[in-house]
Amino acid sequence: MNKHLPYIAGILAIILFGGLLGKITKKDGPETETETGTAEHKAAETQKGTDSDKPFSISVRKSRQAAERAAPDSSDALPKAVAHERAASTAGVRSDVATDATTHYEDDDDPTALPPLEIYNLDELRDFLQETLTLTDKNDRRRALRQIAQYLTNEDSSVAKEIFASIEEFDDQKTFALMYTRSLAVVDPYSAAQWSQDTPFRIQRDLIPRILKEWSSSDIQAAADWVTQMKDQRLIASASKSIANEWKKADPELAGAWAAKMAAKNIRNLSLNETIGKLWAEVDPGAAFEWASKFSDIRFRDKAMMSIVGTLAENDPIAAADWAHKFPDTQSRAKAVSAAYQQWSKQDPYAAAASLSDIDNGKVMNEAVKSIAKGWVAKDAAEAAKWVESLPGGDSQHWGMVALSQEWARKDPQKAAAWAVGLPNSSMMTKATTIVASSWSSHDPRGAADWVSMFPDGSLKRNSLTSTTHQWALKNPDAASQWIDNLASGDSGNYDYLYRDVSRVWSRKDPQAAERWILESSLSDSEKDKLLNRLNL
Repeated sequence: MNKHLPYIAGILAIILFGGLLGKITKKDGPETETETGTAEHKAAETQKGTDSDKPFSISVRKSRQAAERAAPDSSDALPKAVAHERAASTAGVRSDVATDATTHYEDDDDPTALPPLEIYNLDELRDFLQETLTLTDKNDRRRALRQIAQYLTNEDSSVAKEIFASIEEFDDQKTFALMYTRSLAVVDPYSAAQWSQDTPFRIQRDLIPRILKEWSSSDIQAAADWVTQMKDQRLIASASKSIANEWKKADPELAGAWAAKMAAKNIRNLSLNETIGKLWAEVDPGAAFEWASKFSDIRFRDKAMMSIVGTLAENDPIAAADWAHKFPDTQSRAKAVSAAYQQWSKQDPYAAAASLSDIDNGKVMNEAVKSIAKGWVAKDAAEAAKWVESLPGGDSQHWGMVALSQEWARKDPQKAAAWAVGLPNSSMMTKATTIVASSWSSHDPRGAADWVSMFPDGSLKRNSLTSTTHQWALKNPDAASQWIDNLASGDSGNYDYLYRDVSRVWSRKDPQAAERWILESSLSDSEKDKLLNRLNL
C-alpha cells in the first residue's frame, strides 16, 4: 500500500493542476459552447435593459424567437439570431449611420440614402413598426418609417397596405407612403400608381406626380395612358401639370395626342385646360385654338387660349400674335397680344413695332406698345428709348414710357436715370424720372434715394423722394428713418413731409419705434405734437 502512495499522489496532483488550468483557461481563454450560450444569454439580458434606448433595433429576445420560428429545424437558425444580436448590440452605431445618411434626406430623395433594416420576417417588421410609432423624436420616427417602407418594396403590396392602414397619424402615413411609392416606382411604376389610389386625396396628390415623373422616364406612353383613365379631375390636373414639360420635351407628338384625348373629355378644370392647351399647341395649334374657343365660360376659354398663345410665342411669336388677334373680346385679346409681342420684340423688335399699324383698338395697341418696349429693353435699351420717344403723344407713348422706364431701371438703374433726366421734353422727363426712381427703389432704395436727393428743390424732388422713402419704409423703416435724419441734418431744406409719410408707414408696424423716432427728430415741438396726434401716438 505504502509503495503506491507516491503514484497516487502524482495522479491527484495532475488532476488538481488540470482543474486549475481549466479555470484559468475559462477565465482568459475561449469559452466552451455551453459557456458561449450562457454569455450570450447574459448579453441578451443586459441588452434587454438598454434596448429601449436604441429605437432602431428590435429586442434581442424577440429577434432570437423570430429567427427560431422562421427556421426551427435549420442549422443556420442560431447564426441568424446571433447576427441579429450583433446588429442590436451595435444599434448605437446604426443609429448614427442612419442619422448621417438622412441629414440631407427628404421624402422624395434617393431611397438608397437609407441603411437597410436587418429584419428577417414580417412579424419582426410589425414589432418594429409598433416601436417606431412610440418614438417621440419626429426625425427618428420619420427615418424609421422610411426604412420600413423601403423594406416593403420587395413584399406583396397588400402588406404595405396593411402597414399603412395601421398608422394613425397623417404625417406618419404621408412619410411612409412617399417612400414606399418612390422606391416601388423605380422597379414597378404601375403598381406604385395603383397602390397610391387607395390613399387619401391629400396624400395622393403628392404621390402621383412623383410616381409619374419616375414612370415617364422609362415608359412615357404607359404613364400617359394611366393618367387618361384617372377619375378625379383634381388629381388629373395636378398630375399632368407636374409632368407636362417633361412630356413635351421627351415626345411632343405623344404629348399633343394625349392633350387631344383629354380635351375630348370636356373636363372643366382651369389647371388641366391650361396644360392641355400648352401640349396641344405644340403639334396642332389650330385644333387647340378651336377647342379652347368653344368654352362658354370665359375663365376656361381664356385660360386655355392664353396657354396656346404663350406656347406658340416661345418658338413662333409672329404666329402667336396672329392667333392673339383672334380672341373674341377686347380684354382677352389685349392680354394675348401682350404675351405674344413681348416675345416677338425680344427676337425682332423692329418687325414687332412695324406691325402695330394693323391694330385698330386703343386698349390692344397700348398693351402691344408696353410689351414691345419691355421686350426691346432686354435686347437694346437705348434703341427702345429712341422708339418710345418717337411715338406720337398720347396713351400709347405714355404706356410705352412707363414700361421702358420700369424695365430699364430694373436692369440698369444708373443708365435709366441718366436717360430720364436728359429728356428734352419736360413733361416726359418728369414722368420718366418719377417712374425710374420708383422702380429703382424697389430693389435698391438707398441708391434711388441718394440719386433723387440731388435733384433741385421742387415738386419733382418732393414727389420722387416721397415715393422712394415710402417704399423703403415698407421694407426697412429703421434704415429709411436714419437716412431721412441724415438728409435733414445736412440740408437746409424742409423735409417734414418725409417724416409724416414714413412715420405713418412705421406706426402700422411698430408704433413705439415710430413715436420714439418723431420725438428724437429735429422737427419743431409743434410739428412733433401735430404728427403724434395725427397718428394717435
